Amino acid sequence: MQVPVGNRVEVKVSTRSAFTADGRLSYIYTIHHLPTSHQGLADIHIPCPSVSSPTQLEGGDWRIWSGWDTGTYCEYYGNLAAIGDSGRVRFSTVLLPDTGTIILRGGTSGYSWPTSDPTSATAALKPLVDSLAGESENGLVKRIVGVVPSHPIPLVANAATGLPILIGALRHVCEDTDWIQPGPTCDALTAQIATASSALGTSPVQRANPPQAAKDATRQALTALIQSLSAGRGTTINENAFSILNLLARTVRSGIGQ
Repeated sequence: MQVPVGNRVEVKVSTRSAFTADGRLSYIYTIHHLPTSHQGLADIHIPCPSVSSPTQLEGGDWRIWSGWDTGTYCEYYGNLAAIGDSGRVRFSTVLLPDTGTIILRGGTSGYSWPTSDPTSATAALKPLVDSLAGESENGLVKRIVGVVPSHPIPLVANAATGLPILIGALRHVCEDTDWIQPGPTCDALTAQIATASSALGTSPVQRANPPQAAKDATRQALTALIQSLSAGRGTTINENAFSILNLLARTVRSGIGQ
């Protein structure tokens, strides 16, 4: 049995998310096995708490598991071993998106375990396999930043808790990804969110019962932010960043009374 050293699989995961007619969130993931990859793709784990059964769109197979490191997760496996392959999946959930961890497991032709569960016949080999490959970024597991279902809608619709979530999401996108053009774009979006946050007040008491003028100013600032996100979509802001920030901003704005 040949155990590959390191994880040399290169995958790009793009995500689109939007509200559905029944008030849930639809997530569509497109997985691209990049031409720069030096290794087959065994499977992908995407955290997906509170989801309905995933609907396969094209390529590979999906199933939902529970009890893994992150609780419930959706596992994509098969049919993406060839370089350049791609596949898509859709599922719906009641949770709004944020940045999170997507796990890739590399594989090579004719090689499965430990990318799959060991059997009784191979269990004795586990210490050897772990010593050569390991369950870490230095072994078969590679972690990348992706869009994952994260926040209950009522939590984000409450401006007192939703604005800090929106601020944190933008900070993570700007600092931990290449989804937004660095420099002026991130600076401008950060300034718009800061305007919205300061308009609502700084203390919990102020934010619990803001005057109408504060509500109006906050809504105007969030509307300007949403317009900026739409204007930059596909150019300075990619679909992953837009999916997160647009939905969070719209949900915070919806929770601020007229």
